[in-house]
Amino acid sequence: VKSSIEQQLIYDARDSRLRPTSGYYFLLSTEFAGVGGDVRFLSNRLTAATYWPVYSDWVLSLTSEAGYIDGLGKQVRINDRFYLGGDTLRGFEPGGIGPRAFVLDTAGNQLLNDEGEALGGKVFTRASLELTVPLG
Repeated sequence: VKSSIEQQLIYDARDSRLRPTSGYYFLLSTEFAGVGGDVRFLSNRLTAATYWPVYSDWVLSLTSEAGYIDGLGKQVRINDRFYLGGDTLRGFEPGGIGPRAFVLDTAGNQLLNDEGEALGGKVFTRASLELTVPLG
């Protein structure tokens, strides 16, 4: 059973939340689990992004994000860890980046066709650079 409380601090200086062309924003979120239940952790995540107009409707953006989770004396459960892939990292399956657990046979060899189970991570960073161009 997990009972948690979360806060988010946002500073947003973009010209539009839906289609920004200039400006920047910062987001700091903290989640504390342990108010009740049997799960305890403190998770922090920082996100920052900036936008520059390049040409007409072309917009260059830089986004970076980092996170850390601490079990506060307990092990961090697998489902509370950070996973990269899918929406958070294009070109990879959800949970496609990071450590994996593999199935071994009785001789200790990894079984063929076993991609392993994603274990998530306690720390992550990611960054992306995008150029948005209107299409017709």
